[in-house]
Amino acid sequence: MLALIKREIRDNAVFFLLAIILAGITNSILLPGFAAARKDSMPVGIPTSMYSIFAFIIIVLPLLALAMGGAQTYLDSKKKISSFLSTLAVTRKQLLFTKVIAGIIWLIVPLALIALADIVFLTNYPSLIPVEYSLLVNMFAVTFLCSLACYLLGMYLGLSQSRIPAIIGGFFIYIVIISLIIIKGFGPETMMIYSVLSLVLVFNFCRRFLSISL
Repeated sequence: MLALIKREIRDNAVFFLLAIILAGITNSILLPGFAAARKDSMPVGIPTSMYSIFAFIIIVLPLLALAMGGAQTYLDSKKKISSFLSTLAVTRKQLLFTKVIAGIIWLIVPLALIALADIVFLTNYPSLIPVEYSLLVNMFAVTFLCSLACYLLGMYLGLSQSRIPAIIGGFFIYIVIISLIIIKGFGPETMMIYSVLSLVLVFNFCRRFLSISL
């Protein structure tokens, strides 16, 4: 199983590189401004730049997740990778599981790098008053769940035989998914909706992947 996961990561190395670049760009925008703000003013609470940077992350990461999910299943189908692996005593459920796990690892990479940078700076520049981290944690959680839903949507659409309609439809659904944050914010209700949506998408993807001809 571990070998299959490593293969998925290797096959999607470009997307993993893009995720690291995204984290690097985000931190390069965030951290210099954060450091300057700490020097120029009294450290009271979390700097607004830590919140505002999510306006960038929440648009780019789910879009990359959608693209990765679609590319993952489309290229798998086109190159007959799963068909070949199934001849090596690898079950469809194992193939499905490794794809989803690789996608989750991919999502964790940039968010973990950004969170680590936040932790380093918050530790080195402590606030004079108690800091409430719940909103920041919620923003990370909602971003992850939103991106996960987009990733699973991409995987499902990647199985479609009609490539152009799938791309167009996926982009419009992506806009709807992102818009939910504007309407509901980063609260528990948004997390619940994204969690339910992810469960529905993974269920439908599993059912379709296990039933199609490899």
